[in-house]
Amino acid sequence: MLLDARDMLIKVLTERFGRVRDELSEQIKRIDSHERLKGMLRQALRVKSFEEFGKKVINN
Repeated sequence: MLLDARDMLIKVLTERFGRVRDELSEQIKRIDSHERLKGMLRQALRVKSFEEFGKKVINN
């Protein structure tokens, strides 16, 4: 389930904003909370830019 959630998040980010940096991909792959990944996925679908995603999710 975690692997699928990680892959889905990376796919959504790639589809919406273009290539995902390897550094961010590696960070996502280390997340071991399904709830956190779901929250990040919701934000990836809602935000208008990758910068907004970073402010709301990555920097928290």
